[in-house]
Amino acid sequence: MKLTSSEPFWLVKNGIVNSNPPSLRENLDTEILIVVGGIMGSLIAHQCMEDGHKTVLMDRREIRHGSTSAKTSMLQYEIDVPLHHLIDFIGKKATIESYWACYKSIDDLKKIVQQVKSDCGFKKKESLYFAAVKKDVGWLKKEFEVQKKMKCL
Repeated sequence: MKLTSSEPFWLVKNGIVNSNPPSLRENLDTEILIVVGGIMGSLIAHQCMEDGHKTVLMDRREIRHGSTSAKTSMLQYEIDVPLHHLIDFIGKKATIESYWACYKSIDDLKKIVQQVKSDCGFKKKESLYFAAVKKDVGWLKKEFEVQKKMKCL
């Protein structure tokens, strides 16, 4: 397999399993219409259905063929903004709550995978954050200290 390609990895690896027409071709009776067919739309649709709502999921392309199909499929609970910066934006309490909500979301997703009996290969693994270049060591140490102090480690 080529390491670079114009084709999304998961479609090359798994092929097109099911084909969903990208256009609405009939009238639908629904309470909730979700117009984004990737992982976010799928999770929102799942929760809406769990809550008892008649739900339809659509996209302008084939479902799951947009950016979701090109992802690495590696989920991380660390958010894009380091906690030592996030504290300045939303405060310490909200930062801690945000961190733990993201952490818990991985386990929540595992439960959904089991519930829907997906064979997606979900596997929880440990990861390591490291500085790729020397100039990043300082902020990474600061982040480590903040996470340790906030009991996020």
